[in-house]
Amino acid sequence: MPRRSARNADSVGSIVIAAIHTSCGVLSLIAGSCVCVTPKGTKRHVLLGRLYCLCIVTLNVSAFGIYTLFGAFGVFHVCAIVSLLTVGAGLAPVLMKPRFKNWLQTHYQFMAWSYAGLLAATSKEAFVHIRPLQRLARATTPFFPLIVMFVILIVSAIVISRLQAGALSKYGRRAIAILVRACSRLMQP
Repeated sequence: MPRRSARNADSVGSIVIAAIHTSCGVLSLIAGSCVCVTPKGTKRHVLLGRLYCLCIVTLNVSAFGIYTLFGAFGVFHVCAIVSLLTVGAGLAPVLMKPRFKNWLQTHYQFMAWSYAGLLAATSKEAFVHIRPLQRLARATTPFFPLIVMFVILIVSAIVISRLQAGALSKYGRRAIAILVRACSRLMQP
């Protein structure tokens, strides 16, 4: 009897971890897409960015409680470590004081690649859990999910590169406007 309850407790624990993992994955996708389309440097950007970071960190930490594929530490756990390092590298420039010369570019690149990695990982999960995609992979090649992930990362590289200048210049103009307003308030009697 105790063995059975331990097994049930383990099942319940696995279900809870999977639910947390999935929920944080969905929230990361939503918050990350909102961060991508909002003006940079605004309060909304900061709030959504914090939500994204909280969810992506929880998503990756919860991945270490999931061992259903290999029964042990596997390639997706390594991916979770890489994702945590990417998010950390994207957050560090924002949190460091004083900020170094290219902190904004570093923040943009690492956070953008964090989201690109999330999109690629989500596509892989879709091929594992969605039956029509499972059938598509079986009908074509077992490497089809990897090909899709590769295409997502190539498209992401192009988008990240093309949008960087615009995203950073908009932030720069906003920062200058805030600085000018602050200085003008200081000059008022």
